Amino acid sequence: MEFLFVIFLFSLYFFGFSKTIQWIKSFFVSTVKTAKDINDSGFDTKKIKENFKDEFYEMGPLEVRCVPKKFPVKDGTNFDGYQIQVRGIMNTLANTIDASAVISLFDYTDSKYDPITTSLDFWQEKNSSAFQSLTHIGSLGYLVGYRKWIDLDKLIPDVLSGKRSGKRKIQVYVRIIPKETEQVELINLGLHQKELNILSSSSTLVEVNLKEKGYEESREEQVLARALMVKFAVFVAFTDGKFDAKEGKIIQKWISKQIDIAYDDLKDQLKEALNSSFKEAFKLAEKDKLTVSKLITEFKNLTSYATNLSLMEFLIEVVGADSKVSKEEMKVINLIATNLDIDQAQVKSLSEKSFLNMKTDLETSSSLEVMLGIDEKWTKEEILAHLNKEFAKWNGRIQALENEDEKNKAQKMLDAIARARKKYGK
Repeated sequence: MEFLFVIFLFSLYFFGFSKTIQWIKSFFVSTVKTAKDINDSGFDTKKIKENFKDEFYEMGPLEVRCVPKKFPVKDGTNFDGYQIQVRGIMNTLANTIDASAVISLFDYTDSKYDPITTSLDFWQEKNSSAFQSLTHIGSLGYLVGYRKWIDLDKLIPDVLSGKRSGKRKIQVYVRIIPKETEQVELINLGLHQKELNILSSSSTLVEVNLKEKGYEESREEQVLARALMVKFAVFVAFTDGKFDAKEGKIIQKWISKQIDIAYDDLKDQLKEALNSSFKEAFKLAEKDKLTVSKLITEFKNLTSYATNLSLMEFLIEVVGADSKVSKEEMKVINLIATNLDIDQAQVKSLSEKSFLNMKTDLETSSSLEVMLGIDEKWTKEEILAHLNKEFAKWNGRIQALENEDEKNKAQKMLDAIARARKKYGK
């Protein structure tokens, strides 16, 4: 400043007052223009503000944010997702506590706390499939926290399911709680009981694209799939030309069980759907208008392999209800299994289980072949070779079994094999 004053006096002495003032104005205009040019040249003032905020951030309440990030996997591919980060005070209680951070996710698209679920065990709550990330933080003193953003866990939309699929608003809710297991168990489906001891908490919203089918959509499809299973059962029951009362009882028993095990808010809807499906299928079958190809097409679009196996088990139980399993009935079941990509070995295993529970000796030739898995297209040599394998299998089992009822069932199969050997020439 003293140096500038000396220059000012020097200028006054040699150039006069007016020239000196003109020179000062020119200097300041040039300086302002230079500063403006620097700013207009692309200098990121917004970033400066953000950095300034981070640098001089005075630690306040807990904050959470989601930063877009690609997460690499072992095969070289990447998962698109978000890094969940937190900063701020983590313990607002006036004592030191061994703490954990718990992240819960909600589908908040409809402004409701609908849980986000995942099929990955390590990201699930103990007693539900709702998402939960649990991280042990350690000992936290009063008003202890983080001044800078720290990574807490990942958010990967590809492994999450919400109420529905597509673009959804996800609420990321972070709680800091005591480490005790009893405290964590107070959180269910993302929501906590009032007894939960929360040291601090914060949340943020992020819009993501959920590819997995939503559980509300799945529930709707669950009802449709079971309604189709009833129609399949009616079709199979009519395969031999008549609908046996015992087969009808099996179907009704299955319907009652599905209603009993359903969630309370689904029971009435499921009851109406299954009973209506039974009546509709029965009327169509009586007129020979119930087609299995249409049922297969509709069913394939709704179900998983596990549901397909449940269908097979149900159908085999239906055809075995009258203790007379015909070749025609098993042909239909095998056709359905093939179209649903079910392994024939699985069908045979389910068939054996059902046949062994039948109250009959299965002496009819049609039941004999079906029970033993004999294909009518086989040669006599192929049939006998197959029977030898079956004998070895069941003979080995009966030697190892201790339960009397199980032994009787195994003996039942050995008796059937003996009858088949006699029938086919040995």
